[in-house]
Amino acid sequence: MEKFSYAYGINHFEYDENLDKVLKIFWKDYEKYKEKIKLFGNYVSRDVYEITEYIDRVSRPILRYYSPIGERIDYVWVNPFLKIVLEKLNEFEINSRTFLDESLFYHYVLGYLLADAGLYCIVTLTHQTAIMLYKYSKFEKIYKKMFGIEKPYVYGGTWLTEIRSGSDLSLNETNAKIKDDIWLLNGFKYFASNVGIADYSLVSAKYDESKGIKGLALFLVPKYNNEGKLNYKIVRLKEKSATNSVPTGEVELNNSEAYLIGDLENGIYYILEMLMYSRLDNSIGAIGLALKSYIEACEFSKRRKVFGNYLINFPLIRKDLEEIKNNIKKGLVITFKAISEFEKVWKEKPKFSKNYDYARFLTHIAKNRTAELSIKSTLLAREIFGGFGFLNESPIERLHREALVTPIWEGSSNIQALDMLEVLLKKNIFDLFMENFSKISNPQKLNKIENYYKNFLKLSDYEKQYYAKELLNKFSEFIESSYDI
Repeated sequence: MEKFSYAYGINHFEYDENLDKVLKIFWKDYEKYKEKIKLFGNYVSRDVYEITEYIDRVSRPILRYYSPIGERIDYVWVNPFLKIVLEKLNEFEINSRTFLDESLFYHYVLGYLLADAGLYCIVTLTHQTAIMLYKYSKFEKIYKKMFGIEKPYVYGGTWLTEIRSGSDLSLNETNAKIKDDIWLLNGFKYFASNVGIADYSLVSAKYDESKGIKGLALFLVPKYNNEGKLNYKIVRLKEKSATNSVPTGEVELNNSEAYLIGDLENGIYYILEMLMYSRLDNSIGAIGLALKSYIEACEFSKRRKVFGNYLINFPLIRKDLEEIKNNIKKGLVITFKAISEFEKVWKEKPKFSKNYDYARFLTHIAKNRTAELSIKSTLLAREIFGGFGFLNESPIERLHREALVTPIWEGSSNIQALDMLEVLLKKNIFDLFMENFSKISNPQKLNKIENYYKNFLKLSDYEKQYYAKELLNKFSEFIESSYDI
């Protein structure tokens, strides 16, 4: 693969000049894990790089409905080497350190270096499911296998989306009824990621239609019911433009056995909590894609000769590469700032504190900003490759395709802006934001962002929504510029 991918075999951790500096600021245990992270940086540049490229081009998941004797099996056939890679990721403790250290940092650092949107999705969905079971259930054996602490390893999924219900979860139509101490779910999940791989999935369903969104609860749905039969049907697998390492499908729930997670009345809060983990995963994965595109473009520029000189020696190419590198730095700063604040509160349970709301505020900003930077960076890197970057045989082409999902997953930029606005106006966390950054930023920058926000508050409700993304971007720029790296 080194013949057509210039990032192949290059240690991603060693190549990145920004990561070391950022982690020294935000993660107190960084030095403890530095050598292991370095080993991981080498691993993801070889086996992981090759299998994800191969799956996308050659061996995407296939759904087999029936066995030779006509038994409904709904077997999702994935590349066998993918399973080996997942085992190896567990050996690197990509999820287990969250449980063992009661810390999220290690998971997110490895996620940044892994940064394949499909493969990392399998890891992150399992991670989120394990955390929710750890916090809100008694299924200790299951969540320990999900974290990768005990064997055999099992995997998780989170299924919320329906055909008429994406970001607006109040439109969920899947319902839950209890019978003989077992909850039974009926409905249709339109975009169920990790289907076929997931042994257990967290599923949203309404237990009381009259309560609207507060009538939603969260349930654990196993692949097989108590009789050992299929607990739901996989209707079909989705044809996606990217993220093909993770199978995504449509799932029909027909009296599917389920187990309530936590309390009925807190279901929507559990769902929103899951989105905190996944939005940070999306953020770190997005900027990780920018890193891969940077390595590809840099190494290509050192080899490609035009007009009697190597591309790397042309000022405009250097400027483009510096822009990508700077984008990566910005993304790392804003994401690890959000992670560092969430690290302080992730073990809280509803009702959440004001510090939790502050971490949520930063997460909306990070998710939006990193997706934007990822698309800009992968596109710029693709342009450096010229016409070859437009061909399917070019690795940079896939990296840009993978980046395109990052503004959509876990809520678009409009959703992030509106949710950020809700936290600001209803939870009143701006004072906490200013107090926090008074220890980090300089007075001139603080005065500027404070005045901007005061003027923003003078707008009508309509205007506040209309200009919410501008406010989101102002906060992004302020946070990025507050750290001297």
